[in-house]
Amino acid sequence: MTLETCPGVLLLHSLPDGSSHFDLLLSTDPEPKDADSRCLIALRLAVRLQLGEARSFAAERIGDHRAHYLEYEGPIDGGAAGGRGGVRRVECYGVRWIERRADRLEFELIHDAGIARCVVDNAGIGAGGAMNVRPVGGAGR
Repeated sequence: MTLETCPGVLLLHSLPDGSSHFDLLLSTDPEPKDADSRCLIALRLAVRLQLGEARSFAAERIGDHRAHYLEYEGPIDGGAAGGRGGVRRVECYGVRWIERRADRLEFELIHDAGIARCVVDNAGIGAGGAMNVRPVGGAGR
């Protein structure tokens, strides 16, 4: 879809009840200029993404997030209980989009540790998709 590299991050989202999950946030804009722009496709992962190993796991697409979360770490305000826990940045990536449709996402994640081709099928919001990750070799960014 594009040869431009967009920013992406993996956040550890710790919830008030003590549980946690990972949020993979993938920008659709190579240089987001407005922190309030909802240009981040968000995938909720139960496991930490590892670029160096081929694997498949559940990936639930959740609502698009603001570009603010590319840099933000800390508490998340709001929600019925007055807070939604907090987030901590675990990894930063470059993202190269190959395909971006309502039901399928395909992209490369670029990191110092390497490059991985990622495919998310059944990628509609709340659809409970599956993510396949396959290392493609080569140097990171």
